[in-house]
Amino acid sequence: MKTTIQRWSNDLALRIPQIFIKEMNLTEGMSIDLTMCCGRLSAAPTKRKYRLVDLIKDIKPSQKHHEQFTDAPVGKEIW
Repeated sequence: MKTTIQRWSNDLALRIPQIFIKEMNLTEGMSIDLTMCCGRLSAAPTKRKYRLVDLIKDIKPSQKHHEQFTDAPVGKEIW
């Protein structure tokens, strides 16, 4: 598929066709990694780095579970 490089302020921009946007699950503002190998430009979504704080901030009280013990103590645990 062919596309055109266009000026965007002082930079050049490459438009990504909709078919590739859907295939790669790209969204506006998403970070991508650009690499150059053998004269070819390659783009891939940046791997997201998860932080525990971000993962647990949306947990609702109804989604929290109580501790469950399934076995008897095997060492010096105090239950």
